[in-house]
Amino acid sequence: MARRKKKVEKEEVVKEEIVEEVEVKEEPEVVEEPKEEEIEIAEGDTVRITGFGYSNTYGTMGYKAGGIGWVRTVQKIHKDGEGNLTEFPYQIGMGNMTTGFYKADALEKK
Repeated sequence: MARRKKKVEKEEVVKEEIVEEVEVKEEPEVVEEPKEEEIEIAEGDTVRITGFGYSNTYGTMGYKAGGIGWVRTVQKIHKDGEGNLTEFPYQIGMGNMTTGFYKADALEKK
């Protein structure tokens, strides 16, 4: 019976240590960052390009697109397979020619 008593004592010590660790831990404060105002841009809107874009909607394997100051039209808004906007979702151009793909913060709605 002495052996059985020692096992119980060891289990109690382990339980006490775990309780002490939980009591010491503090929850980090959650700080909410202010959200930027989202610009509502739709297909067919006229916009002024105010920043750089990219040569494809995903922002990979391509070139930087310029055109700062140019007034163009939103030709299409691209989304991925899950319905989320791609990295550079706004296809901007004039007529049937594409200037580039841009983020909303690189465009100013006219």
